[in-house]
Amino acid sequence: MVAGHVMGAVEVVVPVDGQGMDVVHLLLGRFWEVVTLAAGDRALPTETWRAEFAIAVVEIAANIVRYAYPNRVDGPSFTLALRLYLDHIEAVLTDEGIAFAPPAEVAPAAVSVDELAVDLLEGGYGLWLAHSAVDEVGHERTADGANRWRLAKRLPLEVR
Repeated sequence: MVAGHVMGAVEVVVPVDGQGMDVVHLLLGRFWEVVTLAAGDRALPTETWRAEFAIAVVEIAANIVRYAYPNRVDGPSFTLALRLYLDHIEAVLTDEGIAFAPPAEVAPAAVSVDELAVDLLEGGYGLWLAHSAVDEVGHERTADGANRWRLAKRLPLEVR
């Protein structure tokens, strides 16, 4: 998806502490308010559609907290920007933590529902969930040494 004219956006610096994930959830709530205002009299994405996007954002944010800053010293943080375009929404998460090493394969091994329930309690499915919930998941290590994640989800046709 190509970025075009931004119709609405919110951005925040998220602390990597006990309050950080609360900040992520608050920003998502504020973003849906921005989407509602921008929609005017047009239809809004369904709750399920919005929940899918939120799951992807929260999973990547949780991975940043867990893996980019495992020692959590010196008050680390990351930025989260949420943007609304004419045909899609986007999240950009940027951190200066440990470089992300992409796995060889994102999809989990085939398991039974019971095994999946146990595995989900232990973690390890965040990246797979993010890929499953949005249309695009991208990561790059920038020239200045930051991890930059980009998540994008196409707006349903009836919303555009």
